[in-house]
Amino acid sequence: MSDLNQDELPTSWVWASLDEAADISPSVSIEGADDQLVHFVPMAAVAGEFAGVDATQLRQLGDVRKGYTPFEAGDVLLAKITPCMENGKGGLVPQLPHRVAYGSTEFHVLRANAGIANTWLARFLSRPAFRNLARANMTGTAGQMRVPTKWLRTVEIPVPPCAEQIRVIAKLEELLSDLDAGVAELKAAQKKLAQYRQSLLKSAVEGALTADWRAKPRPSETGAQLLERILTERRARWEAKQLAKFEEQGRFPPKDWQKKYPEPAVSNGSKLAILPSSWCWATTELAGEVLLGRQRAPQYLTGRWPQRYLRVANIKDDRIDFTDVETMDFQFTSKSTDCRREIFL
Repeated sequence: MSDLNQDELPTSWVWASLDEAADISPSVSIEGADDQLVHFVPMAAVAGEFAGVDATQLRQLGDVRKGYTPFEAGDVLLAKITPCMENGKGGLVPQLPHRVAYGSTEFHVLRANAGIANTWLARFLSRPAFRNLARANMTGTAGQMRVPTKWLRTVEIPVPPCAEQIRVIAKLEELLSDLDAGVAELKAAQKKLAQYRQSLLKSAVEGALTADWRAKPRPSETGAQLLERILTERRARWEAKQLAKFEEQGRFPPKDWQKKYPEPAVSNGSKLAILPSSWCWATTELAGEVLLGRQRAPQYLTGRWPQRYLRVANIKDDRIDFTDVETMDFQFTSKSTDCRREIFL
């Protein structure tokens, strides 16, 4: 017997082989002329994950009587060949107005015996655990491996009483329907969220988010004026710093020393998007000064003022991670004044 995780069953349930629960490769009574229409189900018409069988295609009986597998409404199809079986190609055959259908020879056909609901049989075969076990028992060569009929007959299926089968399937269908609805809503929400994000970013950079605010009395300072003030203050800080260095060295400022000021790059915005009238473009250099840190090996770091030491590992894509910050001792001297500002928190 082929074991499929034989857990303990409820007292009213039993284990049975598929050969006992269903007729595998059942016979189909075929009558009619060759020009009679019958349903045709190629492998491509069967969805993965047991999601449905499309039997809408029609062919003349004479074209499919030989070389194809016959089945009827209510039968259960199971792809026998790799990778179709692993992908869950199979399902319950729907009602057939023309009574008989033919399909690929790569289908196993199972017809539930009396006392077994065909939906119970289909749900059992759709389980990933069954497909994994079937994959392990395939025979054949690579790319042409199939689930053998001999092995399929030995697989054991739990069998509850008829009424309980119906109740379990009804509850399962209800829960799966709720799950499918939830997944669909989640996908729709994710799509809307992505669209909203793009719309929000577009509105932000075009000034639409602050349109109402700009309609009110204008602020006293425009973006261009703010930029001019930033440049003035930036130069003032540089000059103050240079004068402090001259004083520390006991020197008078040399002639034209202000001309050594490193002017920041300024954007003219000529090839950029048009902004609201009170805005202006600026380079990221003007957002703040770029300061270089000082690197010290731990064995040389001694002193009296322990500080937290940021490493590259603490810098994440969207934040600074303070959960794992080293603490080191640094010796403070007059030459290391800038060091405190540059690398310490």
